[in-house]
Amino acid sequence: MSDVVVVDASVTIQLFIEEADSAKAHQLFWRLTESDPIVLFAPDLIYIECANILWKYSQRFGYDPKQAQENLDDLAKLEIETVPTHALFVRAYQMAQQLGITAYDACYVVLAQELSCPLITADRRLVQMIPQQIATVEQLANY
Repeated sequence: MSDVVVVDASVTIQLFIEEADSAKAHQLFWRLTESDPIVLFAPDLIYIECANILWKYSQRFGYDPKQAQENLDDLAKLEIETVPTHALFVRAYQMAQQLGITAYDACYVVLAQELSCPLITADRRLVQMIPQQIATVEQLANY
């Protein structure tokens, strides 16, 4: 049976922007091509979050806007099962209030709860903020 995980934008963007755990992100997404492929889920906001990160890189660090556009085209082709934020936002708001995290981050955590699977993130702070009894949140570097 295939592994099921939720991935967030901090993991997914590392396919396009070189960061410390980019190799781990590539390994995770490479598992989509296996005979028993991993199933990756995310709230649909992952696309706009990645677009915003690429925009910031082009504005602040001189990242080539044409390359960013190609990255967005490639992002759209990834086999990520998305869930509408409409199905998550009320619980995400409640969780954000309860735990002191953003509603964006809480969307990913709520989805992981609903699917009874881990959330994989590169956000160390988020890993520390989520109690194990609420959801399993794993650091990409350790996955």
